Amino acid sequence: MTDRNRKIIVFSLLAVAVVWGAWNLLPRGGSGAGGAQAGYSDPDPDDVVKAAAVGTPRAYSKDTLAWSEDPFARRGARTASGKQQPQQVSLHLAAVSARADNAMALINGTVVRVGDKVSGWQVATIEPEAVLLKQGTRSRRLTMKGQ
Repeated sequence: MTDRNRKIIVFSLLAVAVVWGAWNLLPRGGSGAGGAQAGYSDPDPDDVVKAAAVGTPRAYSKDTLAWSEDPFARRGARTASGKQQPQQVSLHLAAVSARADNAMALINGTVVRVGDKVSGWQVATIEPEAVLLKQGTRSRRLTMKGQ
């Protein structure tokens, strides 16, 4: 294919695209100035708002969560008696610095000290290879993986 033929094809495609775009911009319908449709009038704004409100869901409902809850957290599973079981939170102990005067641990990417809370659990003690967490009467021991 010669350079001249290639230019003719590109120009032809461009001309078709321009004509097609201009054709789609033309108003449809009746004749007359501006191509306005015969018998057409603008809709009443109040009617438009009422029609839109019929299919629009409410922004509130009785089944919404409180702001303090995480809407993406999975809720605890129900037992046969219908009570919810507490959800098991995934906690990962990554590092421990168990100096007597300033013990710290890295849990889920957060640096915590004794008394701090992480995912609803309070840090009770920090040992050289583990951390003891408490939540009410329950306790949980996190250990370093591979130790």
